[in-house]
Amino acid sequence: MSTFLARDIAFAADGDLLVAPTGDLQIAHDEDVLRQDILDRLATLPGELPAHPTWGCRIKSLLGAPDTPRTRMLAKRYLREALEDEPRVEDASILIQQIGFTAEEKVFRIRFALAGQDRLQELVWGLGLKGPFVVSQGEIVA
Repeated sequence: MSTFLARDIAFAADGDLLVAPTGDLQIAHDEDVLRQDILDRLATLPGELPAHPTWGCRIKSLLGAPDTPRTRMLAKRYLREALEDEPRVEDASILIQQIGFTAEEKVFRIRFALAGQDRLQELVWGLGLKGPFVVSQGEIVA
């Protein structure tokens, strides 16, 4: 297991904090932490965090762009670049598939493996006029 994985506060897909049955904040572990971090990275434009000016994903710059082959190619490229910048993701495992693509909403199936592992993680993630959203997330069971 990578030293980059550990624990963090758990968030729901809508960004709300999760509360454990004990009333304490729920804690996310390992793959869940990585998925949360990737979702944050995809929802952040480079430059939005002054302390980390290159961290994020440029896909938000395509919101409102027409559905053309060039725009689709750029969307996949921007997602791939963001995932390749994540040291906990095995670059060779990244697979990005477009599910829905309009000027108002772009939805992708994103698969990746943690560095040093072969279990695939999957996010079905989108970006719309109301902001980023998660359709589903989890581990792919073979």
